[in-house]
Amino acid sequence: MTAPEENDMTLGMAGPADLRAVRTGIGAALRVLYSDILREKLADRIGELVQQLDQRLERLDQQKDTGGT
Repeated sequence: MTAPEENDMTLGMAGPADLRAVRTGIGAALRVLYSDILREKLADRIGELVQQLDQRLERLDQQKDTGGT
């Protein structure tokens, strides 16, 4: 059985650039898998809900900017 410090060193060998490359690769693979879905038209009701959410977020941002009045 290995000491905990040795396990930590093994897991810690991947640097930020390596992890970024892995995340990029996973993202690319997911885009390929779901490319058909990404090209589909958004359902009208979902579009309305997203628009309402955007409007609410804009109002909240404006309230923050004006001090909540």
